Parts: sequence; structure tokens; C-alpha cells
Amino acid sequence: MQQDNTNIFESGSLSDTAKAHLLETTRWTKFLAILSFIFIVLMLIGFIFMISASSMMPAANPRVGVAPWMITFVWLLLGLIYWYPSVMLYKFSNTMKDGLNTANNELVENAFRHQKNFWKFMGICTIVFIALYVVLIIVVVAGAAM
Repeated sequence: MQQDNTNIFESGSLSDTAKAHLLETTRWTKFLAILSFIFIVLMLIGFIFMISASSMMPAANPRVGVAPWMITFVWLLLGLIYWYPSVMLYKFSNTMKDGLNTANNELVENAFRHQKNFWKFMGICTIVFIALYVVLIIVVVAGAAM
């Protein structure tokens, strides 16, 4: 596929309305990214709390059958997984805003690359969770059949 290297600002292919929509989008994505970072910090505080609380718990809850260290590991893993899309969203916001304000085509392209990475990650996560649901359904049905 041949890439066209024309500048969207010089060719006039990006209208003022499109720029306004993108600038408004950057405000919302930056808000959501900052909110995500706050939740990640809260998750890490919860992780630290769980580590300290797990030392007072028995090795495994007989009703649940899960060791406290497993719960804290999953909690930390979720926080780390949540970090990457938050960073991509934040980078998209800042780079797109800078690119639009300075009419810098390269910055706009980088911003769209960050957005592509965000959505690619979300797509991969969706596929992984669908696969986990399918496996879980199979395990439950097989367990019920026994």
C-alpha cells in the first residue's frame, strides 16, 4: 500500500470542524486517562493492603479454596494490565493536542499510532477474555456432567 506524504494541514483535508472534534476528544481522553491512573494507584494501595491482610489470613479459605497470595497476584496483574491502555490514551491526548495546535503532521500521525495501539490492546484483551469465557463454560459444563 502506497503512503501519501501530503500534509493534512497544508492540503486543507482536515477541516476546522474536524480539528475541533479532535481537540474535544483529546480533552475527554485525557480526563479518562488521568482517571485511569488514579484507579491504578488505588489498586496498588489495595494490593499493599491485601498483602498485609493476607499475612493474617489462613493459607487458604476452605470455602473458596484460593490462597490469599493468588488473590493479591491477580489484583496486581489487573493493575499492570490496566496501566498500558491508560498510558496509550494519555499519549494520544497530549500528542494529538500538540499536533493540532502546532499544525504538525508528524505529531498527529504519532497520536493516531498511540490510538491504534490502545484499540489493538483492547481488541487483544477482548479476544483473550472471550477465550477464557469459552474455557470456563466448557469446564463448568464438564464439571456438571460428572
